[in-house]
Amino acid sequence: MAFNDGCAMKKIEITEQHILGTIIAELPQGVLICNAEGRVLLFNRRAIELCVAEAPPEGSPSGQESMLGRSITRMIDKNLIEHALEEINERLNRKVENAVSEFVVKGREDHLLRCQVVPILEYSGRFTGFITILSDITHERQSEARVNYLLQSLTKSARSPLASIRAAIEAMLEFPDMDSHSQRQFHEIIHKESITLSDILNQASGDYASLVKARRSLAPLSVAELVATICKRARDRLGIVVHLDPNLDSIWMRADHYSLLSAVLFVLNQLKNTVGCWEFGCRYRRDGQYVTIDFYWTGNRIAGETLRRWEDQYLVIGNQKSPLTLEEVVQHHEAAVWSFKAAEHSDQACVRFLFRAEAGLAPKVMRPITILPQSSVEYFDLELLNRTGSDPVLDDRLLTELSYTVLIREVHETHHIEDLIPKHRQLPELMHHMISGGAKVRNINRLITTFSDAVLKKVIEFALVERGPPPVNFAFISLGSEGRKEQTLKTDQDNAIIYEDIPEGTDMAEDKLQNYFIKLGEQTCTWLDQAGYDFCTGDVMAQNPKWCQSLSKWKAYFSDWIHSADAEDLLNASIFFDFRFAYGDLTLVEQLSRFLFSSLGEWGGFFRHMAQNAVYFKPPIKLFGQFAVETKGEHRDCLNIKHATRPIVDFARIYALKNNIRETNTQERLYHLFLKKILSAKEYNEIEQAYDFMMQVRFVHQIKSAVNRQGKPDNYVNPKKLSPIEQKMLKAILKRVELIQKKLSFDFLGVVDSQ
Repeated sequence: MAFNDGCAMKKIEITEQHILGTIIAELPQGVLICNAEGRVLLFNRRAIELCVAEAPPEGSPSGQESMLGRSITRMIDKNLIEHALEEINERLNRKVENAVSEFVVKGREDHLLRCQVVPILEYSGRFTGFITILSDITHERQSEARVNYLLQSLTKSARSPLASIRAAIEAMLEFPDMDSHSQRQFHEIIHKESITLSDILNQASGDYASLVKARRSLAPLSVAELVATICKRARDRLGIVVHLDPNLDSIWMRADHYSLLSAVLFVLNQLKNTVGCWEFGCRYRRDGQYVTIDFYWTGNRIAGETLRRWEDQYLVIGNQKSPLTLEEVVQHHEAAVWSFKAAEHSDQACVRFLFRAEAGLAPKVMRPITILPQSSVEYFDLELLNRTGSDPVLDDRLLTELSYTVLIREVHETHHIEDLIPKHRQLPELMHHMISGGAKVRNINRLITTFSDAVLKKVIEFALVERGPPPVNFAFISLGSEGRKEQTLKTDQDNAIIYEDIPEGTDMAEDKLQNYFIKLGEQTCTWLDQAGYDFCTGDVMAQNPKWCQSLSKWKAYFSDWIHSADAEDLLNASIFFDFRFAYGDLTLVEQLSRFLFSSLGEWGGFFRHMAQNAVYFKPPIKLFGQFAVETKGEHRDCLNIKHATRPIVDFARIYALKNNIRETNTQERLYHLFLKKILSAKEYNEIEQAYDFMMQVRFVHQIKSAVNRQGKPDNYVNPKKLSPIEQKMLKAILKRVELIQKKLSFDFLGVVDSQ
């Protein structure tokens, strides 16, 4: 009887899921249901139509299959999703009733989409996922342009009848004794033109009523909430302290929260770099139909020309770059921004933002979705949204041990280096639970990279507080596996610093300038070592004066390595050409990247030298298909699985640099080579799966080492400890790697290997 009851309940659950799926499928909006890590659990076709830019290439998974289980950031910009989740978290912490985040994003065929992100909470209040609702508002934005055109047309059309009416009335007033016939003529003119004017106004009124909805593309926003968010984000992301003047007024406006917040933070960052000020005051008030938000400081005013130059720049904040310029955001909000000297304080300079205020405006309340009973959201399976954890020990664990999202949040919210150092130790256990639950290695790899990036950013911010403001703009870059976003639990530091060349006409000394950044690099690398990221044995770190240089010096390095066949230069190229922006001024990294690809295009010999170096390395497989393992020492009977992946990493790097592919991640490089038809679908799938499998073996080995033996993870795997199927697959993959090297040899060296 109990068995039959269980089957009946299962049928009911399946039926309910089918009904839910059917309802979502028929919605006119796009719907994406994600777990706390942003993996897509459920979606409808409308979401694909709105988000997916084009059909996948032949041989790749279909749009629907490829979306399931993937990160939502593949469809919607990562910065926007992070902003939405941060905003939701802040509102939940403040117990705000409306905990939903909204923003506007560009979708397929340049359509504009309004995204509403609704949190999913457990009954206890813990965040377990979110729903993203996508609405096409392109016609609303088009309506905005039509409203402007309508108002202009109304002005032109009404001018003639109004002039006629005015002239007739003035003539009658000036000649009150005119004859009755003339009076009737003027009365007819006034009557006729009044009818004409009435028709124009009626037509305009009807058109305007259908177009006025365009303002909905900007969502209602409390100015107090906007300013509070600016203060918090400025402190957390830029190290800028904003002191807010008390204001209890309830003032509302319409805005795209994300783009406006990005614009204000961009201006604050530019102010910090220009005037050298890290603290600002802020005040806001309603002035008739407008609201002003002022940021003020003690010092010189920013010149209008400087502000206009900022308006032409893209919004770059840290490692986030928006496709919008400051001017585009200001125009979209029908706003204005200018600088001035405060009249009441002669030594006080100010930058003012002016927006149109909205009276009696408040957003529709959308409350978070609460799930009963307590749930554990995991990958792909919607049923898991309503299932309690099967392991009571895990259910009772601290949230920081189970939730990657919370761990990242803890890193961002850390205020002391001492609190940041132990965070890395939580990774192995967390990764163990994720990989045991079926998470793909590629996803875990990205999570580790994201965690490491967050730690690095925080460490640099602490180091900047310790060392003081930098004398010129700089960029901290990640190299090697860090630069490729391929960090595992066994990864040492590979990093460097690029700083601006000394401006002409200044008396700044090069040695003093470099000394500041070397000290900054020493502090950063030391704290990273304490936080679990070992010093690089090859000393490829920002604390090494050789790798802490000006932009012009880095360009000279790159040029020398490209034109040299020296073994050390080729090794440097394999490390440094996989560079990636980590912190600071993104434009410095972009300039170096442009220089690299421009230089590579001028000297084809570089690729021949790189290919020779790559094919020289042999994978750990013997002639008759046996593993080539260590025969003595600490790692006897083991092979280095990291070295086994090296030929694929080299292959992807060489072809990517040759074909102007800016991605540094190996799997992303392979995918772009497939898109450019450098690799066939068969070649791409085989190489990508080979790399993925070896990374899986590497990860599982490291996680087991860290969790079971509590020792430091390494890359040495004993093939005999793999299952027979895993051994067979690894042998086949290593033989496939030999074929990859033959392709490389033929394409770049013109050599056909007869083996």
